[in-house]
Amino acid sequence: MDYKIFWTEESIKNLKEIIDYLNLKWTEKEIKNFKIKLSKKIELISTNPFMFPASVNAPKL
Repeated sequence: MDYKIFWTEESIKNLKEIIDYLNLKWTEKEIKNFKIKLSKKIELISTNPFMFPASVNAPKL
């Protein structure tokens, strides 16, 4: 069973800021590879959430 990933407004804002910053420093190819790797990690979290440690700041997440 896959778990649903919920993105908070803050997490969406942070990701957009990260991508904006990377656009200044990286090539399009590097950014594309980052997005692919990020998507794979999110999928992995969705299918196997207990592979990763709980957040120290928000352990119930």
